[in-house]
Amino acid sequence: MLLIAASLPESPVRVMTSVMTYNIHLESSSEQARPWDERKAMVAQVIHSRSPEILGLQGATLGQTEWLEEKLKDYASYAPTSQSLVMGTDMCPILYSRSIYESVDEGTFLIGEAIEKTESGQASDNQMQFLNWVKLRHMASEKELYVLNTRIDLDAGHDKFAITERLKDIITELVDGETFMLLADMAHSPESAIIRSISEWAKDSEENSLVSISDMEATQPGWVKRKDHSGERVDYIFLSFDIPANSYEVLDIDHEGEYPSDHLPVYCRLRIQ
Repeated sequence: MLLIAASLPESPVRVMTSVMTYNIHLESSSEQARPWDERKAMVAQVIHSRSPEILGLQGATLGQTEWLEEKLKDYASYAPTSQSLVMGTDMCPILYSRSIYESVDEGTFLIGEAIEKTESGQASDNQMQFLNWVKLRHMASEKELYVLNTRIDLDAGHDKFAITERLKDIITELVDGETFMLLADMAHSPESAIIRSISEWAKDSEENSLVSISDMEATQPGWVKRKDHSGERVDYIFLSFDIPANSYEVLDIDHEGEYPSDHLPVYCRLRIQ
């Protein structure tokens, strides 16, 4: 009897990955209560506690970024680089595990009254709020995704609704229907019109995860741990609609009742399909 093996269709490859967004609080020469030198080691420890494969930082100057790059040797990174960067500029770097991902492409947009794409390493006189992006390839599966990172500074005097609308235009044009995640300090709560408008083109990982691991909801509780968990949720991991979020967690990690930043990191386990 001749046996003929029927070829079965290949099942789609699904990649599990982990991502963290963390505003580490911008270093300032006028900072007296919680200087960076006294809290930087704990910031690194908090990151190491989960060792995310993808990490977006906000509130990170060039000096803070370089220090963390030295401590996070397993990560490659992208941030705009220029000798002309103003001291204290928030770099919004993106870091990723160099053993798991490789960069296919990367770049920076400047968000201000006008939003313009900048050449690599070029800063302008425009308000320097960076929207950084990296297109990553998962080396084992060859799946690709865009990672974007930003912090919206509402004290800059810009029209916040115009900025979020331009964010939508920039991101949807850039990714062109491909998988993406946006890591962001939006300075607004989920109930705000700004955040609700984002739900038209991306989903909030907190509201769409299968499991919420922590009881903590606020991501900006201030420097001191409070029993009532007061504060605001302003830090987000937004996902394209094709990414399921398996778990969501706000990392409530303190040392003797104090946090190393006035923000807490958000950590998610995701499935790239």
